[in-house]
Amino acid sequence: MGITGKRKQWPWKILRVLVVAQLAYLVIFNTALNLPLTQSLINAVKPDKFEVSWDRAWTWYPFRVHVRRIAANGQSRSQQWQVETPAASASIAILPLVLKRVWISDVVVTDAHYKQRPRLKADKDYEQVLPFFPDITGREVVPAVTTPRPDKRPWHLALDGIELRGNHQYWIMQFRGKASGSFEGDLTFETRGGPFSLSNTQIDLQLDTLYVNDQQEVFKQGDINGELAFAPFVPRDNKGIKILRFLDLDADINIDVKSLAFINLFTRSFNDLRIDGTGQLNGHARLREGTILPSTKLYVDADNLLVEVLEHSIKGAGTVSLEPDASTDKLMKLAVQYKNLSVMHHGDADPLLTGENLGLSLSGSGALASARDEPRDNQNMTFTVEGLTAPNLALFKHYLPAKWPFDLHGGKGTVHGTASISTNAMHISIAVDSDNADMGIKNYRFDTNLNAALKLDNDSVSTTSTSIAGTFITLTDAHLKRDGIKDVKPWDASFTVLDGELSLLPVDAKQEEDRLVDLLQHLGESEGKELLGNLRGSMTFESNISSLAWIGVLLNNNYGTGVSGAGDIRGVVKLAAGLPAPGTDIEIVSDDLGVTVLDYTSQGKGKVVMRVDEGELKTDWFLEIALSDANLKRKDDNEATIRDVDLKLLALIEDIDLEKTGNKLSLALQLPSATVTDMSVFSSYLPPDAPFQITNGTATLSAEILLQPDNADGWVTLKSSGLEMLADQQAVKGDLTANIKLINGIPADMIFDISGSEINLTKLQVTGEKEQFNAKDWSARFLLTKGHTTWKKPLQLSAEAAISIDDSRPIVAMFNNSGRKPKWLLNMLTIEDIEGTAKIDIANERLVIPLAHAISDNIEVGAKASISQQGRDGVIYARYKKLDAVIKITQGNKNTDVINAREKYDSYRVTP
Repeated sequence: MGITGKRKQWPWKILRVLVVAQLAYLVIFNTALNLPLTQSLINAVKPDKFEVSWDRAWTWYPFRVHVRRIAANGQSRSQQWQVETPAASASIAILPLVLKRVWISDVVVTDAHYKQRPRLKADKDYEQVLPFFPDITGREVVPAVTTPRPDKRPWHLALDGIELRGNHQYWIMQFRGKASGSFEGDLTFETRGGPFSLSNTQIDLQLDTLYVNDQQEVFKQGDINGELAFAPFVPRDNKGIKILRFLDLDADINIDVKSLAFINLFTRSFNDLRIDGTGQLNGHARLREGTILPSTKLYVDADNLLVEVLEHSIKGAGTVSLEPDASTDKLMKLAVQYKNLSVMHHGDADPLLTGENLGLSLSGSGALASARDEPRDNQNMTFTVEGLTAPNLALFKHYLPAKWPFDLHGGKGTVHGTASISTNAMHISIAVDSDNADMGIKNYRFDTNLNAALKLDNDSVSTTSTSIAGTFITLTDAHLKRDGIKDVKPWDASFTVLDGELSLLPVDAKQEEDRLVDLLQHLGESEGKELLGNLRGSMTFESNISSLAWIGVLLNNNYGTGVSGAGDIRGVVKLAAGLPAPGTDIEIVSDDLGVTVLDYTSQGKGKVVMRVDEGELKTDWFLEIALSDANLKRKDDNEATIRDVDLKLLALIEDIDLEKTGNKLSLALQLPSATVTDMSVFSSYLPPDAPFQITNGTATLSAEILLQPDNADGWVTLKSSGLEMLADQQAVKGDLTANIKLINGIPADMIFDISGSEINLTKLQVTGEKEQFNAKDWSARFLLTKGHTTWKKPLQLSAEAAISIDDSRPIVAMFNNSGRKPKWLLNMLTIEDIEGTAKIDIANERLVIPLAHAISDNIEVGAKASISQQGRDGVIYARYKKLDAVIKITQGNKNTDVINAREKYDSYRVTP
């Protein structure tokens, strides 16, 4: 053979070698793959890390293996896993194994079953979920490894061309479900906590029911078709929600969802806002590195929709849509529209609102994995309410600060408007209407028609205050309720904020580290009462009210104080810590102002000034109520007999606490001038059969009185000229001046200490058939050394008086006119320069004189008596030198006795 022949034989030799090698490969490797020893040798490498088994395996050419019924399980430092499949095939590169690199390609798996559960960490409680974790073949539930990792070179794993086909099952922690279809992609992973990635992934899966804790359905059925990938990330540093930062998704989705909690991935930046419920999800989702991209458009038709936001739960049927904000591709917009709903405030048993047409719109960052406390720009939450019913307005008291005296007791109404809150802005316009609101200010309770609106506008909460201009409240056809009985006289009121600014943020909310305070975060972390309780700012307002009775309520109705009438109100209210603060100044003008104090009421033109003088949480309030050209009468009197009244009430309420009643109140009554048109009105205080009655006359009246809870101080002066009286049925006329002192007492009970008071009677005239008396220089003075009175009808009085009378001629004239006294006795009773004392008690419409005694030179006169409608009983004693006599009065009949007169007088006792 020549060289040419030899060259022709080389290919055949090579072919024979290859055939022999192939046959040897098939025999050796196929035999090895099916020997039990091979599985044992593999499982002996790292039995604590992994274990594998298969029923049958073969290879047609080097480095590609086909396997039937393969199962593997293993564990890392923190997880345990298991995978099973009836058929799988893959190719592996040998040389990279030298460098601790595992490269497996063209992986085809059919009907995969995958399980995974965590190894237990000491700082976590697994008691509730552990029973629902999957079983891992050959693996016990063991603690996680937390010791430092050994310093070794990691393994690099690359699976290229993964293809899953068929019907699959998965059970990860307590989540268990099924899916059918295909999954294709590339996976890389590095051991010892290295990066993980998933790329070039195509998914076309039909999802079966996903369960959590065996019975609770997460979703029923659905389809997902598209692309899924994870950019490289380190799992141990990006657990839970953080892995979404590396997610790429572009897929069509159609799923019957039994829990809408996944929507909260899009609402994490809205603090405590939470969405849940059930419904049909469909649409297209496109994300890149966990951020929503423009072509995303998801829609949920929910038959059971729940939104938890700012202490409220909103339940009903509705829709949820998610898509990028049209204004920019960096933001997403989540819209919730209810078809019917109920709104519950946390802790209530009954709904706050019910009805249809409530919309919630959220716009903000499209990044799903943003931290709750990281800065957020262009974030907004908007509520739109169209005529929702408020079944019980009493539930709105959640929004009233605890320290406010205003309260809502009940009634039904409607609510409509919008509320838009952004990271650093607020625009709110909410209105409430009601035909039967049950409201109150402390113990002042009334039914009314209500129309109110709250308007708040601020483009930069952190740098400017919030405008409240346009906020108003209108009450019409209001009826006061007392002891469950409705007052038939209605009243109206309106209050409109003309201009004003408030700050909703705490005092220490300042700009920090070049970022503004997040209003949404602040609202999420605060309760409604707390927010209103921290208000600061001021407002100017105008108001018109047909009943000013609320002023008396502010005064706690102390000392019987009350205010009535209509008025126009204007003023400025300063707020600090949600309460009126120094700088508050309010003026009320009324053409028909009524004021009640103690047992008296006055009506006329007037003005009320209210201001806060000092204090912080507990302030001092000053009120001045002024009347002019007014009248004055006791509350029970039919007609006012005191006119031309100028009156002022000055009230100081110290350390006022609007939350409570019984604040400390000092009240000054100033009465510079008034005219008593009929003095006979004062006779109504005396017992009906009293020997002294005022029948006619006028007087001037002035007073200054300071009333405190357990004290009274001041004076009352009454001056009358030509006062007409009846003294024991005889006409008497004179001038009267009464200077009444108040030095102590209990004003609320109309009890006063009038010790030191003085009554002067001058220019007395006695007119009778037998004798008349008229002396301009005559006078009598009564000084109360002790005196206590309850100034009510009927009058109660206990007094001791020092008496000083010029002479007894007027008394003698009255005796003479009676025609029942001997002449010698009348002459004897004529006394000059009389000084004496008297005790007088008036109670239960009975006048008692335990003792009245007067002495002048050789003359001595005394009296003891009891006078009431049942009759008159008593004695009158007179002594001139050694001559004396006693006049006995029994049931109105008089008898003069000169025998043992003194003994009979001393032994006489007035029956108590």
